[in-house]
Amino acid sequence: MDAAPRGLFRQLPLPIFAVSAFIRAIRGSRPQKHRHTRFVRLLVPPFCVGFHGAGKTANIAGMTAAPYPLFLHLERQHVLVVGGGQVGLRKTLGLLKCQAIVTVISETFAGKFPEHPNLRCVAESYTSMRMAANGSSPWRIVFAATSDAHTNRRVYEDARGLNILCCRCDNPEEGDFSGGAVWQSPGITLAVSSQGASPILAVRMRDAMRSQVDPLLTEFAELLAQWRQTVRKSIAAPAVRKALLTRLASEEMEGVLRRRGRAAAQQLFNQWVAETLPGSPEAADFGAGSPYEVGGGPANPHG
Repeated sequence: MDAAPRGLFRQLPLPIFAVSAFIRAIRGSRPQKHRHTRFVRLLVPPFCVGFHGAGKTANIAGMTAAPYPLFLHLERQHVLVVGGGQVGLRKTLGLLKCQAIVTVISETFAGKFPEHPNLRCVAESYTSMRMAANGSSPWRIVFAATSDAHTNRRVYEDARGLNILCCRCDNPEEGDFSGGAVWQSPGITLAVSSQGASPILAVRMRDAMRSQVDPLLTEFAELLAQWRQTVRKSIAAPAVRKALLTRLASEEMEGVLRRRGRAAAQQLFNQWVAETLPGSPEAADFGAGSPYEVGGGPANPHG
């Protein structure tokens, strides 16, 4: 892995960029019937955006307001993209990775839009009726991604009239939110924004940061996502649950994974859960196998 140009971070003044990077353990909002289905949902990446104030840059006492960074979970949510060029294609591909249900409206489609069960391409010009034409499933968010500023402005105004958040891809500061330079791998999402100063700079920073991500953290994040689901089901007390989740994400557990591997980390997880539930019926499900000593692998049960 190439070394990152660390000087890039030392020389940049902090106010011109905002960075959001988080290792996520996505929580299901609905009970799942099959364990496999639940695990697949853990791997659905969020959509990364920064929200702007009232569709324009705010200014308080001479200070420009920074956007608020969020990671949106758009699985099974309806999203409208107006524009079938390269910009609309990039937005569509990113949304499909999030398992959103995407409708693209454009007179022509310059990009190669894929065949996908969650994608519908409508070859017609945009009209205001389209904004309210989704029946009982209103658009969660909207992207105005045409090459015509007048059309993009119209899309934004239509969305705002229905209280739907809209990104103006041609002029992000005039919309409700904007994207950033994003890198994703299973379990980790890294998003960088220059707050409109320079998308090229944001890409440079993203590439520099991704070279610093330890590949082990990807595996660690996947394990934490699975463990979080188990802990939430097994431990009812919020304080106890929080303490265990904090311990699981610690350098102690990361060290076990790094030195001993996935099986040893799983064994230590089972041990910690069993210790957290002493005397309960659930503890028996986690207590099987040899006790684990963090310093040297499986302990000698005979002392």
